[in-house]
Amino acid sequence: MQSQPLVDYGVRFLSHDVTKDERTSIAFPELPVDSKGFSIGFTMRLMGNKEKYGYIFRLALNETESIDLICNSHSTSSRNLALVSGDKPDNIIVDLAQLPGYKKENWVDVAASFDFRKRHVTLTVNGQHYTDTLIFSRLNSIRLFFGANDHGQFSTTDVPPMEIRDIKVFNSQHQLLRHWELKQHNGNIVYDRTVSQPLEMRNPHWLIDEHIYWKKRAVIHTALLRPQITFRPDSSAVIIATPDSLYTYPLSTAQLAARKYNSGTIFPSPNNQLLFNQERQELWQYDPKKNKIARFNFSTFSWDNDDNKVKEPAFWHHNKIISPVDSSLILFGGYGNFTYKNLVQRFNPLKGKWDTIATTGNIKPRYLSSAGTGKKPTDLLIFGGYGNASGKQELSPEKLYDLYKLDLNSFTFTKLWESKEKDENFVTANSLHFDAYDSSFYALCYPIHKYASTLYLRKFSLGSPGNTIIGDSIPYFFQDTKSYADLFYSPHTAELVAVTSYPVGDSLTEVTVYTIAYPALSQHDALQVAPSFAAEESNRWLLLLLPLLAILAYLTFRRKKVRVTPKPAQQPAAEEQAIVESYLPTPALSIGSPVLPATSGASSISLLGGFQVIDRNGVNISAAFTPSLKQLLVLLALYTVKTGKGISSVQMRNLLWPDKSEESARNNRGVNIKKLRTLLEQVGNVFINNEGNHWLLTFDPSVHCDYFHVQPLITDALRHQKIDHTELIQVASKGSLLPDLDYEWLDSFKSDYASRIIDVMLLLAQKPEIRQSPANLIAICDIIFMQDPLNEHALLIKCRELYKLGKPKVAKNVYDSFINEYSLTIGTAFHLRFEEVIA
Repeated sequence: MQSQPLVDYGVRFLSHDVTKDERTSIAFPELPVDSKGFSIGFTMRLMGNKEKYGYIFRLALNETESIDLICNSHSTSSRNLALVSGDKPDNIIVDLAQLPGYKKENWVDVAASFDFRKRHVTLTVNGQHYTDTLIFSRLNSIRLFFGANDHGQFSTTDVPPMEIRDIKVFNSQHQLLRHWELKQHNGNIVYDRTVSQPLEMRNPHWLIDEHIYWKKRAVIHTALLRPQITFRPDSSAVIIATPDSLYTYPLSTAQLAARKYNSGTIFPSPNNQLLFNQERQELWQYDPKKNKIARFNFSTFSWDNDDNKVKEPAFWHHNKIISPVDSSLILFGGYGNFTYKNLVQRFNPLKGKWDTIATTGNIKPRYLSSAGTGKKPTDLLIFGGYGNASGKQELSPEKLYDLYKLDLNSFTFTKLWESKEKDENFVTANSLHFDAYDSSFYALCYPIHKYASTLYLRKFSLGSPGNTIIGDSIPYFFQDTKSYADLFYSPHTAELVAVTSYPVGDSLTEVTVYTIAYPALSQHDALQVAPSFAAEESNRWLLLLLPLLAILAYLTFRRKKVRVTPKPAQQPAAEEQAIVESYLPTPALSIGSPVLPATSGASSISLLGGFQVIDRNGVNISAAFTPSLKQLLVLLALYTVKTGKGISSVQMRNLLWPDKSEESARNNRGVNIKKLRTLLEQVGNVFINNEGNHWLLTFDPSVHCDYFHVQPLITDALRHQKIDHTELIQVASKGSLLPDLDYEWLDSFKSDYASRIIDVMLLLAQKPEIRQSPANLIAICDIIFMQDPLNEHALLIKCRELYKLGKPKVAKNVYDSFINEYSLTIGTAFHLRFEEVIA
């Protein structure tokens, strides 16, 4: 059996590459140390940034003096640690490069021991000891800080780019007092492993979270014809081939390189038919329908193919592998001509031709299955897919939840298992990854009958059915033969790599690369639950207080008995009340002041959450707008944002007065615009302008319109530009676009806004600073639910965050409401169990 894959853990300190307010800080509670002395131990790793100066830890003594461990390296080559006491010059200097066995970005064991009786401090780094004399007055108090701190005269924002884990505190007899592992966590709080003392972090980047959350690494746009995608394990690079260029994205450098071919081209197939031949160090791109294979030579940067004629594929979404037996190319399954396939095809490079291999054992014809090497290199695992026994599309195809092994020596199919859970509703990305440690495999799964879909990583056992959802989700827009998804393993960076490809508009294909640290974990694996004995301690205090509470209750009753009080309204039970409160509108963020209150202030036009107009005196004048004037104002506002130049007279007539003559429509337009201008004068400087026969709405900054305000924030966020996330979430939390109005022409605006706000909220939910706040994530989910009550992304995030907050019943309530709505709307049962949703 292989060794267990290592899970990286600890806290990465955000350093000079972020603003001072965003840098990482740990302020420790008062340490239980004695007057004889104590020691601190931890493991650290300095990262490869150019700027490394900063405080690893700062020990404040008596609120007047400090002992500091500083990283004072100012270049990429020097890595010095200095222990400084007070205003003395560097007491101890350690050149890490001189330590035996030290390598750049290695984890280093560090300990600082303080002997207050002998006035000595000893710094130990990877077993090497350095001692110096301490200078301080009588010891009264000790405060410990890692990274930045704002503690009076000791405050600092100088933080080196470092990672810290396993912080331990010992007494003078070297007995362990505290151990903060910095692995599992509960938001920004961790509990030590001795007495469960909580420690609150500020701006932490948890390394274990990299095993839980997919990270979007690159978005690459190519021409509409599907780019050919594969992965090169020896350089950990995603490879994308187009008819004229090769794109290479190495994970280690994260630098996309594009280079045109010196000669030749790929077969212009709309099906993904590319893979890397490790033994030959070549790219192979093939076309079974043409009985051909094209090879790419990296040395000459050329293809040995000039055939650029497009042919409709006969084997959509098939599986592929280079056989370790004879380096032949093996294909399985696929779909074409209304038929699902279970053929095994082979291209023999020695013979230079294709043939269909006779196999033994039965496997249903299918496509959209996953394949990958199993326990032995000659075992090809084939999992899941969509098809049926006959192969004929018209004869009740179904989703398949079975696992087969194909022996690449004998070409025998062996069925390993089949799941009885037929309602899970997923197919799989093209490849699976086998984990030899526990004989399991990972596959990316998604629902087949949905366009705005989601990829989930599931972990399956080789021995029996059943699976666990791992990590979070990836957005995926599935258009059957036009979309493609694949899963790879990067051995050098120890990551799983997901690549998606789907058309965007009429002229582009979007390829997106995601990674997650290996082994991938569920969110539950990183959750540190608050210790139970803390609750027991609270109960003991409650028992002591019960007599006092009884006396207070009796005295209160005696006082109230002399008064006649009205009978209060019946209140729900405490637990029910908590559930009701959890469904009240969630504050978007707990920081900053809201941009817009529930009712907008003076001089405002609100379109989000409902139509509302407030005049310059703060009076709601919405009722003054007749249906015709309301529709005209909304039309002008939406088209002004959409086109930038407003709406033409012809468009306005066609939408508002289609049954009237040109002259009658002109008269109606003139009368209504005059009335509308009169009303808008009460609001403030709002103008209806006519420019180039286009009508548009303009106003100065004293007038606020939420729809005008939110649109550039959405656009900038989707373009990955820096914005005020707080502002965007607060504005978007007002609600959907004009839910109280129902015009046929308005539907496209509503759906476009809903789609954009969902996309941007899902994008925000992936950001580390948002992920650290359950309140923010729940607010984002509520915004998404306003637009799409059946959004699975929002369900997963909200239920998991509520569960992490210790509200399992509230999470279950959210889930039950969702699946009921889902069943009524879709007509089928929801495909995930509650246990899978919170996993």
